[in-house]
Amino acid sequence: MKSHPRSPLNRKHAATIAAFGAARLVRNPDGRHELLGGTPEDHADARDWCSLFAPEVVFSHAPRHQPAFTFAA
Repeated sequence: MKSHPRSPLNRKHAATIAAFGAARLVRNPDGRHELLGGTPEDHADARDWCSLFAPEVVFSHAPRHQPAFTFAA
């Protein structure tokens, strides 16, 4: 039985390539790269670094921003 490439089981076997603040750039066993965790600023730093030192790393989409909620009484 094979596990899905993005399952937590495969992430456990991912190799960390670099860290940017709280974000980690990892290489999964299937050869794909993934940016895990971090802030939008950490993701921007990772993209800048990859453009210079790891151009083979391709990001499929921009990181999702968490919506900010403000409650007023």
